[in-house]
Amino acid sequence: MIDMKKNYRTRDGKPVRIYAVDGCGSRPVQGATLEKAGWAIRCWPSNGLWAYPADDGPDADDLVEVTNTIICCGNPLEGFEFCGPFTSDAEAVTWAERHCTDTWWIADLDPPIERPVKLRRFKPEE
Repeated sequence: MIDMKKNYRTRDGKPVRIYAVDGCGSRPVQGATLEKAGWAIRCWPSNGLWAYPADDGPDADDLVEVTNTIICCGNPLEGFEFCGPFTSDAEAVTWAERHCTDTWWIADLDPPIERPVKLRRFKPEE
């Protein structure tokens, strides 16, 4: 179910605004995607999957929850590189394993008032 309190993007990376999740019919999620010409009105099923039926595989306009997970690569002497945000820890780890040659960390950037930042350190195998 799509939640009004969460942030989303399309599977192909376009920013999304969600206006309502209680519309009528088979596409009750109402919102917009940011296109080159501006915000375009869209409606999705309650699961956020654009294509009907969903067994055709992922669609570029499917809704994907945006998290504030980033990767921090590097060291204090040579500097750090911050990459992301990623939609999940798994996506972040996959990216880091392919692109980071130095030590790297996953960081959740939720405000400390709501939840402390969690850092998990990883070091490439020598």
